[in-house]
Amino acid sequence: MLKRLKRDKIYYLWILLTVIVFCIPYLNNDIAVIPSQDLTFHLNRLAGLANAFEEGQILPKIYPYANFGFGYATPLFYCDFFLYPFAVLYHFGLSAILCFKIAIFVYTLIGTVLMFYICQKIFNNHKASFLATMIYLFANYHLQNVFVRAALGEVLAMTFIPLAFYAFYKLLILHEDAFILLGISFTFLIMSHLISTLLMGILFSLFIIMAIIFNRHDLSIIKKMLISILKGTLLAALLSLWYLLPMLEQMLDQTFWLSINKNYNNIASTMQSPLDILKPLALMSLSSFDIVKDANIGIFTLLLILPYSFLKKNKYINVLLVTVFIIYLLIIGIIPTIPLLEIIQFNFRFYLLLYPLGAFIIAYNFKEWGRDKLAIIISLCFLGFSIFNTIHLNNELKTGDYFLLNNAVLEDINNIEASEDDSLDYDRDELGGAEYLPYTVNMNYKTENNSIKTIDHNGNKVDFDWDYERSFTTIIYQYADDEKRELLFPLSYYKGYKAYELIEGKKVNIPIYNYDLYKLVSINAEVGKHIYMIAYEGTLIQKLSLSISALTVIILLGYIIYERHKQWKKLQY
Repeated sequence: MLKRLKRDKIYYLWILLTVIVFCIPYLNNDIAVIPSQDLTFHLNRLAGLANAFEEGQILPKIYPYANFGFGYATPLFYCDFFLYPFAVLYHFGLSAILCFKIAIFVYTLIGTVLMFYICQKIFNNHKASFLATMIYLFANYHLQNVFVRAALGEVLAMTFIPLAFYAFYKLLILHEDAFILLGISFTFLIMSHLISTLLMGILFSLFIIMAIIFNRHDLSIIKKMLISILKGTLLAALLSLWYLLPMLEQMLDQTFWLSINKNYNNIASTMQSPLDILKPLALMSLSSFDIVKDANIGIFTLLLILPYSFLKKNKYINVLLVTVFIIYLLIIGIIPTIPLLEIIQFNFRFYLLLYPLGAFIIAYNFKEWGRDKLAIIISLCFLGFSIFNTIHLNNELKTGDYFLLNNAVLEDINNIEASEDDSLDYDRDELGGAEYLPYTVNMNYKTENNSIKTIDHNGNKVDFDWDYERSFTTIIYQYADDEKRELLFPLSYYKGYKAYELIEGKKVNIPIYNYDLYKLVSINAEVGKHIYMIAYEGTLIQKLSLSISALTVIILLGYIIYERHKQWKKLQY
């Protein structure tokens, strides 16, 4: 027992060191920025979260000062849950760049530890598990997601995908009632990246069909399995309700740019050639960076999967191999992508599934070979190749055109894309693709001032020059006029804004509108002197869904404690 604990510690120490090696490109005092990728968007999320915390939004819905002060509802559409600790660090003075680097290191380490632990549980072989883990960690697509695309959502998904596979293993192969593991793993995926969750959900559905086929002669196993899956799915839905339901509410309330941009989901243009997917990432050059051609699995990993043809066959590994082959055909377009999957945007996102599947096949190969020395040699060779690959990528990053120092402030961060595209009516650095801006062609946020406006007799908005007080998403405005007017406030409309008239210190509800032409918060101001207050206070659905998710957490914790106590009492007897 002590010998095993000592051995485990050595492997986890190796994992820590390899994650540090993985982060070599972040050890410099600067960070490369690839225009049109996501780094500056995620850096602004940290700043937006910190601002929202200062306003008292515990689970923020609006970044109050985003988009030139008009506000942007990033948290309603991109779950920020896993960014909270790093937004707190930002609030206490750490730069956004350093917070981002620390977040990447922390979640990469968690994902690597989970992958090793789960491989060890499944294959019961340290060396095979370590090799599979290194392949997953140094996956070419993983390197690209972190250092080139800065695709934080997919990085987070790769952290928790191994946990979801472990739930699949327990439910479909061991036939355990692992509904809690399934529910928690998919909750983490939902709060990381919805597209990755969709892909894992489709894969899980296919695995369920195969499990039913394998166990078709034992209906009791199928019944037990399906009940556990149903419970786990319900648990994930309830735990994620606080995020999913408010997002759906907003999507049904108005039209966003995401729905209008016809080129956004042009997945056919992202298909790869067979040669593209096999080339090593070491050949990538930022000077000719192509997001389609440079996403790949790398020939080294493919070669490691091939030895399975010489080993004892396993029906579950057969399923994984067939799945890998189908994914290859999807990526290169031989199998056409069904319309439902247009939402994944890029064919190369299938690598999110391909890498863990390949890693599990490799772990099985080494376990079956039973050649410890060979496993050590190949592990060291792959580790050496990965270090070379990472150093090469680090050198390529140094040839980029745009860099941010560790102490860069928001002014520096939000001045990258400005020099790239002046045609946009918003700051690309801050909002990324701005998919969730309310759809209108009548607002140029770059040139628009933040005055309160009114609508003239021709339907045009004109500045209304009275002063107002603003604190985060709250605006207090004193109106005095002999004419009834519709007032437009410098706040992009999202459902959840409330309007009040302040009378003798008391708030009296008044109607609030979404002025459709400009997609701004609007009220009807009455004749005479009035003090109006506009604030984002959320919706009833937001509050109810949060209550249900919180209650689910409490019940789940109580159930886990009860089950542990029951098991402990059994051991006593």
